[in-house]
Amino acid sequence: MAEGMFRCLAHGDGSWHFSNRSRPRYTLSPTFMPGWEKSLWWWGCEGACCKKGCATCFHDKHSVRPELLWDWKPEGDGCDALPAASFDQLRVAFCDKFAGRSILFVGDSIQGQFFSSFAHQVGYVDSKVGANSCCKMMLGGGAHECDVTATLCSKAKGRGVRVRYLRNAYLYLEKVTNAAGRHLGNPNCDWIDEARPVSEGGVDRIVLASGMHVRAGVEAIGLRLNSTFRQLAALSDTTAAGAPSAPPLASRVIYRSIHSPMYNCTMLPDPMTRSQADAYQQHMAQQVQADRYNWSKFARMEEIAKASLAPWQVPYLDVYRASSMRPGGYNLLRPRGSRSAVVDCGHYCLPGPLDDWSRLLLIALMHNGP
Repeated sequence: MAEGMFRCLAHGDGSWHFSNRSRPRYTLSPTFMPGWEKSLWWWGCEGACCKKGCATCFHDKHSVRPELLWDWKPEGDGCDALPAASFDQLRVAFCDKFAGRSILFVGDSIQGQFFSSFAHQVGYVDSKVGANSCCKMMLGGGAHECDVTATLCSKAKGRGVRVRYLRNAYLYLEKVTNAAGRHLGNPNCDWIDEARPVSEGGVDRIVLASGMHVRAGVEAIGLRLNSTFRQLAALSDTTAAGAPSAPPLASRVIYRSIHSPMYNCTMLPDPMTRSQADAYQQHMAQQVQADRYNWSKFARMEEIAKASLAPWQVPYLDVYRASSMRPGGYNLLRPRGSRSAVVDCGHYCLPGPLDDWSRLLLIALMHNGP
């Protein structure tokens, strides 16, 4: 049954269905997100709107943003093996299984948003923000945090789940490489110490995503991922003498695919059907001259990443198809002093469509490894 689940999560097919289920309120504060009140780009809301929860951003306070009225339903090979449990049932089971354990999220800014979504949906209790060298330049400058640790599920000693997000868009493990490539907007936080086996002070699970950044050509993502996974495997092979052997990467690491941002997102129907999404993807692939952020290359990057990671047999969480059908939910911001809207079609307003990824991750975590 578990094999069927992971085949379903890996191919990522499905469709969006109307729903009126409630969404969590997000704890937006200087403690959880330094500079959240100054951010114009990364988290989709600002000022008093954030304090009320993003579900009411730029809409009547008694209404819910229409982007939140849809749920993702996985369909296709293996999807009949997915648990029929409600999100609350999955959340309770997760909190019980992972009590006293730890999960590390590493990736780009979208991974940071995914971390925030997961933390709030599972049950955010408390958090603290790091001040390591990789993100000192960013603290207080915007809500795109780069080192956040949160406690989920319970305040009771030994019952909470510790989750941490470190921003490193290229997933480099070598500290020298990270230091050389560190700059404003891509702090390349070091995560090699957290990536070690639990017996050496590391974490129980790692959720990785190398997403929005194209460097040294599209094909390079395969080389980067293989390099990272070889180093992760080496860390497991060098477990301290006498310590319990580390579990294989396939039972410790989960990889999330790149998502599908889209130009002119406010001009498209939301959600789109599969045929509409496919047609738009073909159209975007032809817009090479106007492709400022290389988004037309993301579908190819997704193919390369999936093929590169297949030999490692780690669970693959494909969200490309789901996000390609949702042009709604991206950041619609009003800069202070301006009546005009600014649209960021690469990052989401939270809560939003990427909240549905959290259910898929819960399923993967619950059925992968001890």
